[in-house]
Formats: sequence, structure tokens, C-alpha cells
Amino acid sequence: MNQDLGSYLRTLRERRHLSQKRLAARAGMVSSHISRVEHGQRGLSFVSATALGDALELAGDELDTFLLRAGFAPLSEDAAALVVAAQRAPVLTELAAILADAPLGARERGLVVALLAAVADYARTGVNYPSADAELPDAEERG
Repeated sequence: MNQDLGSYLRTLRERRHLSQKRLAARAGMVSSHISRVEHGQRGLSFVSATALGDALELAGDELDTFLLRAGFAPLSEDAAALVVAAQRAPVLTELAAILADAPLGARERGLVVALLAAVADYARTGVNYPSADAELPDAEERG
């Protein structure tokens, strides 16, 4: 597996003064999995990598580096948060898979993330949140 990922994960964990057990609890994993990753015996799924990134409170370049070492393309923080949320809401799992694995171009991926961010913003603030009985525009009106 990936020794580079393992040593990087260990460094990140130790910088935060976390035991394998504590990190695993934060990420919703078992500590033996963390140990195997750190020793290069196991890799990480995309969802596990983003859960660890969240548990380690990684952001920006540090999160991008971690994801790259785990074998995944870097994500914006919004997309990473969506993937972590997918662990808690099954309907988001499919969206996370699309963002992680679908052959989307950068433009399409950005549009999906922007749309989901807008939905999250509406849900959080209630501003301009469409009512359930709101009429949707016809295809001709949408352009």
C-alpha cells in the first residue's frame, strides 16, 4: 500500500496530539484501521480519507496534500464537507460518489458543488427558500 500516506497521516495525527484511538473515534473508524494505514498495510477510500481530513481539521493545502497522498484529487472545502456529510445521510452518498469518481470536467464539478452549496445556504438561512408548492418554470422559460 502507500507508506507515504501512512507516515503523513501519523505526522498529522501526532502534531494534533491525538492517539490512534481518539482519531478513529473522531472519524467514525476503528483504531486498527488507522494503524494499518499508518504502517502502509491499508489504503483509504475517498469517504474515509475525507472523514479523516475532517477529524484532523485539515483545510486548504494541508487537506489537498492529504487527499493527494491518499490517491485522490484535491477538493474544495465545500465538496469535502459534502463527502463527510454523506456518511451521515445515505442520499448524499450517491452525490459524493459522483463528485469523487464520475468523469466530470472541472466546470461540471464546480456547477454541482455550487448548486449544492446554494441548497445548503438556503437550508441554513431560509432566505429565498422555495416553498413546496412553488411552481417551477417550464423548460422554455428556463432557456
